[in-house]
Amino acid sequence: MNYEKLQQQILNIYNKQLKHESKYDEDFMKVAEEQTDIIIGKIYRLTKGKDITNVDLYGAKGLLSKIATILETAVKNIENANNIKGRLLQAAQALNSDLAKATNLEVDNNKEGVNKTLNAKKEYDGLTLTQRLSKHRVSYYDKLLKLVVLNAAQKKSISDLADAIEKEVRGMCYAHGRVMTTELNSFLNEALVSIYIQLGIKNVEFSAIQDDRTSWMCHENDGKVFAISELHTSVNKPPLHPHCRSILLPHE
Repeated sequence: MNYEKLQQQILNIYNKQLKHESKYDEDFMKVAEEQTDIIIGKIYRLTKGKDITNVDLYGAKGLLSKIATILETAVKNIENANNIKGRLLQAAQALNSDLAKATNLEVDNNKEGVNKTLNAKKEYDGLTLTQRLSKHRVSYYDKLLKLVVLNAAQKKSISDLADAIEKEVRGMCYAHGRVMTTELNSFLNEALVSIYIQLGIKNVEFSAIQDDRTSWMCHENDGKVFAISELHTSVNKPPLHPHCRSILLPHE
């Protein structure tokens, strides 16, 4: 077997996926801008054009509840617009197709099977994809609601509120990008290990992207060779952490 050729084919597939992930991040930030404008616009109309600092959130009948509904709807709309599950399915199936072509092996690429793998509970945090997204949704709803109350209490302007909300919405969209990267990394490395076993490959080389974003864990493992039988997720089998970009390459 030509290990060098196989390594290069896998790296080419991975680099192609990384370019797609950069495009996802761009799309997510556009959603952040759009949703921020929608949130502020709805709040401003709800207060009849008054600055939020001049409105008694607790004294005005049902106002805080209405703002809470706006924010709850917004975080759901952000999740729907970013379409994490749909994007992940499409990207995972594309990875499977590319791996099948590179190795001449049959890869189970049906929608149900891929979705099952993507939605499986992950060792690195003990959550399923659905639970992870739900956690983000609840967390950012709470953060946004606290921002509105805090800005009103501190008598800050609607402009200040808009900036604060945009920061949190961008944070939510960034978190979605982190989920995409981590989930695809997990999916790819699971697929690679399965392929290596089919090809009779017994050892793998840990390969980390070395730049200013590289974690100390990935930096320490970069270049190390491990037996497939000794791989453990979050220890020497990527992803080692959220946003992990390391992969396992075949090694003689």
